[in-house]
Amino acid sequence: MAEIPVGAKFVVIRTGSLMMAMRALAEHLDPEHSQRLKINSGEHLAAILMTAILGRTPYGVEPAGGPDLVFAPDEEDSEPAVAIEIKSLPGSVPGGIRKFQADLDRSPDEHADPIFTTQIVGINEVVQKFGMPQIAKATEQLAKKVPPATKLDFKVSKQVFLVAHIMDHMPAEGLETFGFMAHTLDPLPDLGEIDYVWLLFAPDRLMCWSSGDAEWRNYTFGQWEGDEVDEWELFDDYDPELTLLQNVEREYLRLTGREGGSPFLFHLNYSTDGTD
Repeated sequence: MAEIPVGAKFVVIRTGSLMMAMRALAEHLDPEHSQRLKINSGEHLAAILMTAILGRTPYGVEPAGGPDLVFAPDEEDSEPAVAIEIKSLPGSVPGGIRKFQADLDRSPDEHADPIFTTQIVGINEVVQKFGMPQIAKATEQLAKKVPPATKLDFKVSKQVFLVAHIMDHMPAEGLETFGFMAHTLDPLPDLGEIDYVWLLFAPDRLMCWSSGDAEWRNYTFGQWEGDEVDEWELFDDYDPELTLLQNVEREYLRLTGREGGSPFLFHLNYSTDGTD
């Protein structure tokens, strides 16, 4: 098994902070804005995570035809406004796992083949082949949607959030390093005005590229020593077979009344001897 090198960068998001951010988002967004978050594309996951990371709720979702997520500046902490475009990585086969699931749900044939085949791939191949074209699209959209700095009296941080479904792109590096993969990623090229690129391998592996620091960082979730409340006690209905972020997602969908489930709520069993 590969080792995680000394010096690899990690940021821990506490479970309580993630839950508070999710609930604040669910309460803050009105139904119109909440409905704009595309569940199938994982936009709600991006909104939950960025609310937790930035420590404030978004001003809106596509406000006035603008970026997917807009966070107002935090003058007290001297934090800039944030404009984020969210992009879902297409699968390596047409439609990927999400189309497969949708087709299976709609099929009247009880004996329809429920088998979806995916391949283990290198994470840098995923970023180059599927991620970079989406970053380019998001960059172009942000350039059109966000006014030039000369026309604003505050700073705006432009960011891209990529969502990849692990059943579309199962990175080999994640199987060797307990899911922590940022240190295996190649540096991104010059992205112009883009300050950060977030990469979520749903259900719960989050990484971030900082253009300013020219480095990737791992983000992880969990309790800290001394936290008084057990993780599962923060949920109304905690499912131990799901990851922490999946349980947060379930709670968000319940609070916002979103029906139809989510392609990111699944439980994966695997073995190395071919029995599963």
